[in-house]
Amino acid sequence: MLFNGRNRVEVIEDGNKKKVIKELVGTNEEITRRIDNIKKWNDLLSLYLYKTNQNYEFENQKITCDYVEGENLQSLLFNNEINFSPDLIISITKMLEGIHNLKVGEKEDVVVDNLFSSIPLDLFEISSGGQIELLRLIHNDIDIQNYIKENDRRITKNKCFVHGDVRLDQFIVSDDGLAIIDFEEFGEGIPELDLANFWGSIIFSNLLKVFSLEVDKRDNILSLNNKILIEGSRALDESFQWIKLSYNSYHNNRNLDIKLIHTRMCSFIIGRLYSRSFLSAKLSPIDLAIAGITKELLVNFDELKGDLYGND
Repeated sequence: MLFNGRNRVEVIEDGNKKKVIKELVGTNEEITRRIDNIKKWNDLLSLYLYKTNQNYEFENQKITCDYVEGENLQSLLFNNEINFSPDLIISITKMLEGIHNLKVGEKEDVVVDNLFSSIPLDLFEISSGGQIELLRLIHNDIDIQNYIKENDRRITKNKCFVHGDVRLDQFIVSDDGLAIIDFEEFGEGIPELDLANFWGSIIFSNLLKVFSLEVDKRDNILSLNNKILIEGSRALDESFQWIKLSYNSYHNNRNLDIKLIHTRMCSFIIGRLYSRSFLSAKLSPIDLAIAGITKELLVNFDELKGDLYGND
């Protein structure tokens, strides 16, 4: 049995197919919420046109469903076994849009904060040394704080269904194509939230690969810094290209709030850095570099929106 952070996961043979059993971990209230979310998703499965887990069964704190064969996209990208491509970006965008287009009932409004919502700024007392260092960087950065104050607005939009926890490791790649999994955070929201996580995942994945490059011991500090700057610029340019393609591939893109997506996208990246710093005494140089780049992305929205979204 594997432990993936908040679930105990076991894959079993059931006749000629595999099943995955998840034993949910957390408070009773949290477990009940996540199970209810999956039950909502299960009720809509017949309407969804893309590959995902099927045949859910529920028993106490356990969820059983069909196992989706393949490798998660995040690992494949990091290990250079696959690269971002137009087909991949468009496929993921359409899978998310397919969730957003599922009928949600009456077209009611939902109110969303345009803030760094995924950054737990009030959790100093339970954070590791590395996490506290990251939180202090955000608290003490005048540009970030000014951006948050200037964009402290609430947005009212028609609600839709959302995946709720989009990350690249939630996509499974196999010979049969692409699948999306893990609907524990499924529910009602707005499409900007899923797209922000997807686009943030693209940037985070590309930057992490750059800053994890093996160092050639023959390089001096200056040549190494130049190499990282060149590769980092290339990674951002490539990320912008894929984000713009995803935006243009999203059918109803003219109704998207780009500034909200941009804010939440940067928030997602910082949230990933916070998670990576769990149990670390100090913020790693890699995470510190990515945090610095994310800050520049956040506060320079007006200058970057054309490159990112084709929205001059």
